[in-house]
Amino acid sequence: MDERCGVVARPMALAGRLTRWLIALSMLMLAGCAAEAPVRPPSVRLDISAAAGLNPDRQGRAAPVVLRVYELTDPYDFQRLDFFELCDHGDAALGKAGLARIAVTVRPGQRLTLLRDADPKTRFLGVAVAYREIDRAAWQAVAKLPESVSSAWKVTLGAHGVTISRETASPDTGLDGGIGAVKPFWTALPGASRSAPLASEANGTKKENHVLEQ
Repeated sequence: MDERCGVVARPMALAGRLTRWLIALSMLMLAGCAAEAPVRPPSVRLDISAAAGLNPDRQGRAAPVVLRVYELTDPYDFQRLDFFELCDHGDAALGKAGLARIAVTVRPGQRLTLLRDADPKTRFLGVAVAYREIDRAAWQAVAKLPESVSSAWKVTLGAHGVTISRETASPDTGLDGGIGAVKPFWTALPGASRSAPLASEANGTKKENHVLEQ
């Protein structure tokens, strides 16, 4: 009888060990899947403000400008190109360093906020402004994004130059932008990730130049 019990008990013990092993393996597999789950890309908030005397003519009359914002992996080519090269051939000239861009018409004295879930590969933001006297204007600026962290930026359009600087999100608006913030359409560039969130693709439009009302 003891021998029989021994024969029966042995496979039962093995079965118990096998069950525990399978449970442990399943938990490891679930943990691995969770670790590989896609992470939402960092969001970027752009608070844009234009001077009342933006882009004046010879009589001192202010005029609107077109502001272009680029998502970049590297700023070298963006900074190397002159304004007309960037405007006319920038998509190709930036190559894989260019991920996405948008063009926005900004009026003198206007303030607006743009929201964007950046391409996961974005490391820099480049801004370029079509000033009337482009040869004498500080028409471009670059900012390096923090890795894997959402951020807010202040884009200031002066009379003859543009600057971009990081700012602390105010507690009442946060990175969601608050009332008046918009998520406009972006155009994909050659280096864009397939997973990049482009509103233009989602809405089936190729519109590039957007006049955003406050």
